[in-house]
Amino acid sequence: ALTQLDNFQPFDTLVVDEAQDRMLDTYLDVFDVLVKYGLERGTWRFFLDPKQNVFKGIQQGLHERLKRCHPAVATLHVNCRNTRPIAVNTALLCGLAPDSVARAGGPEVELYWFRDRLHERRQLSKFISRVLSEGIRPQQVTVLSPYRLTESAVAHGIECPCSIADLTDSGSAASGSIGFSTIAGFKGLESDVIAVVDVKELLSPEMTSLLYVATSRPRVLLAVFIDEQ
Repeated sequence: ALTQLDNFQPFDTLVVDEAQDRMLDTYLDVFDVLVKYGLERGTWRFFLDPKQNVFKGIQQGLHERLKRCHPAVATLHVNCRNTRPIAVNTALLCGLAPDSVARAGGPEVELYWFRDRLHERRQLSKFISRVLSEGIRPQQVTVLSPYRLTESAVAHGIECPCSIADLTDSGSAASGSIGFSTIAGFKGLESDVIAVVDVKELLSPEMTSLLYVATSRPRVLLAVFIDEQ
């Protein structure tokens, strides 16, 4: 469609965020047309984290297409989002070597092991009630799950005065409500307090990728609810 527009002018510079979701050959074809002089000789910046390949946007070998353009490559060595406890536990839960330095301290990560869905819901309710009693506002708390709200541990609410607002499509919490989102829907966002629920296995590549995204979303406090099995 772009190549058939009579009045289309390519852009001087192309900036792609979350580029790990855009490394499919079809996307790169579009980018090649969008930027003046194409990818090979044009001006572009790609920002990516290969560990957040939730949407399978990286095809094997397609990085070579960008490498042939001889870009300057820079690696971010300082984790500016997470505290040290969160960064360390993210690496441990996902079986990954920590590849960046987190300089900020913070509270320890809280791990909860549940026997069944009811037990998980009770533990989550106690955790949220406690952080609210400590002065955290409801909109500072987000619950993340691999599943949609209707299939998650909070499908029937939680035992605390606050309501649950589904952020999967909107991305922003209403005042006075605790946010809920699928992990994939929350990628690129963050919250002061994150509770990751419905963790029923740890070994599949899909879950490793989702957990990496989920456990790196909190700015201050992380709680993870894991099936005992």
